[in-house]
Amino acid sequence: MATRSVRFGIGDPAGARSAEWLVLWKTKTSDVYLASRILGDTLRVSLHQSGRCHVHGPDLKKFQGPKPPPKYIDNWDIDPQGELTHPVGVVTPVSELRAGTWPPHKAKGTVWVKPRGGTAVEVRVFLSRLPLAPTSELLRIGWHTEIVRVQLPCGRHLTVLAGDADVPDKQLANLRRLKEAIRAHEAMRTTKSPRVIAFATAGWTASDT
Repeated sequence: MATRSVRFGIGDPAGARSAEWLVLWKTKTSDVYLASRILGDTLRVSLHQSGRCHVHGPDLKKFQGPKPPPKYIDNWDIDPQGELTHPVGVVTPVSELRAGTWPPHKAKGTVWVKPRGGTAVEVRVFLSRLPLAPTSELLRIGWHTEIVRVQLPCGRHLTVLAGDADVPDKQLANLRRLKEAIRAHEAMRTTKSPRVIAFATAGWTASDT
């Protein structure tokens, strides 16, 4: 069973940027996956044809903690017959874009989305049963970059778009406090963790920084 994928990132690949992400789908089923390219299975969202969705928990072999990690960080359901659903999105604050030495990846046409305004860029996954993919309608209401447009075997359209977003000051302040607390914790550890992921169940997933 073949797997198709598209890679995307936020910012300038030669300057300040985010990590790369992947949208993946199967050619004989209608399951869709969203994953961080640099972290692999450490962060993977599964959107199943049945409507069941979940965010996988950390890899048991890599997890360090007093208790075993949960199998799923979060799980929810969507209507698989819904006319238009948007089950997950990735929000990257512009303040979190970083220039530096990133792990080399084989170049496979990554779609780089440049911020056009606002304090963040959101990439959102849409699933629809409309006669045609809703790309044109969504671009007219503020989404500006198409990343994926494909019809799945079940007949649904998978559309992934990027657009500018505003993150409230309170949420940005919470993100800064979270990072400071994690850095203080990491300073006491002998094994360092180079990446931080903030995940929110209210429909916002902050990019790894």
